[in-house]
Amino acid sequence: MAEETRTVTATFAEAQAGLELRAGSSIVILITDGTGTALSDSAGDDLADPAPAQAGGGTSSLTDAPAAGTAAPAAGEGTLDIQLFTAAGAPAANFEVELTLPDGTKEAGKTGASPPYQVYLLKGLADIFSTGLDFLQAKLQARGIVGEVHSHALAEDLAQSAIAKWRGGARGPIIIIGHSLGADAAITMAQRLGAAGVPVALLVTFSPVDSAPVSANVARAVNYFQSSSAFHGQITKGAGFHGALENVDLAETPGITHWNIEKAESLHAATIAKVLMLIPAHTRAAATAPPAGAPVTDR
Repeated sequence: MAEETRTVTATFAEAQAGLELRAGSSIVILITDGTGTALSDSAGDDLADPAPAQAGGGTSSLTDAPAAGTAAPAAGEGTLDIQLFTAAGAPAANFEVELTLPDGTKEAGKTGASPPYQVYLLKGLADIFSTGLDFLQAKLQARGIVGEVHSHALAEDLAQSAIAKWRGGARGPIIIIGHSLGADAAITMAQRLGAAGVPVALLVTFSPVDSAPVSANVARAVNYFQSSSAFHGQITKGAGFHGALENVDLAETPGITHWNIEKAESLHAATIAKVLMLIPAHTRAAATAPPAGAPVTDR
């Protein structure tokens, strides 16, 4: 009778681990909740079951199988890449892989949850005039979206990191958000990704200092600016751009200035809605309360 193998759905975000293996290696996978406690699937079985090994590289889903381990095909040495994709997300999931080599020695690989998408928020001058991006990220985090807030000065390094993640398998949507000089840097970062053939799903800029073209790799670009401000940069269609582009002029909106535009609750709500449309619920972490001090309304 053929051995039955079925896919397990657990309540944790994507995790990935890779290890070197040789033919005849035995693979056991363990999923924990971040405290070392083994998790169970809906049937109550501990998730310490083997996954099919693929010598020479490849990806396999976590599966249940009767045996305590499974042997790698006799196809020589290679790299075992295992990914866990789940229907719901939660923070701090761990994915552990133990290999028993033919000579009896063991190797272990371990990784924490790593989202397949990328979200970057870039601050303006001296990182002190763009605190609204901290608040925006706190609101995204409360909805299960994990993002990174950085100085605009790091845009080049972040571009290289984003390219490396994309090439390494993080093929979810890339979202770049920036304010002031950070908005200028966000446009530049998207251009760097475009030069490397990496798509950007969403680019959101709050009051760029200068006008600039959006590169062809951007699917949607939204720019909030004020034509009455000294800093009234707009975004234009760059060569080959066929995405959606919006320049939203807030010159007549009371209370909005270059220095607080990235804190506007209405713009936060609009941006969050766009982000949620792009990132599937099953790839998000569990919703968490905003950190202490993060506002729920404008400041």
